[in-house]
Amino acid sequence: MTDNSKYFRNALVRANYSNIQYGIKETTEYLERFFRNLLMGEKNELKSRYMIIGTSWNQGGSTQENEQSTQETAKSTQENSSSTQETTAEQIIEEIRKHPFTTRELLAEVIGITPDGIKKQLDKLKKAGKIRHVGATKKGHWEIIK
Repeated sequence: MTDNSKYFRNALVRANYSNIQYGIKETTEYLERFFRNLLMGEKNELKSRYMIIGTSWNQGGSTQENEQSTQETAKSTQENSSSTQETTAEQIIEEIRKHPFTTRELLAEVIGITPDGIKKQLDKLKKAGKIRHVGATKKGHWEIIK
């Protein structure tokens, strides 16, 4: 069983990891495989590389199929990335509308990206003339211009 300890740890991570920005959702699929082997005597292949996000490991599949799947995933991620920036900006504006005294840290927590990512988005919104910060850095508030 110690041979599968890393697999089990990685399966726990995948069961609890999600990233809305990139469309990654939690999945218990890998934990279920582990427990079916342990408790029911099944012979599922337990390899951590099958858990890598953005790859498609077809057991017994060809390398060409895997490369094509990886290219499709990369293209999809690029498409989602451009629409995600708009969505993030819209989410920030909506949060500022609801809570004008919010902070970068709170915005990051609510929206699900890093405070540095929020700073970058806020800077873009300020340059575009959509928002502005009024008052002192810590005591001020946000206003929506457009």
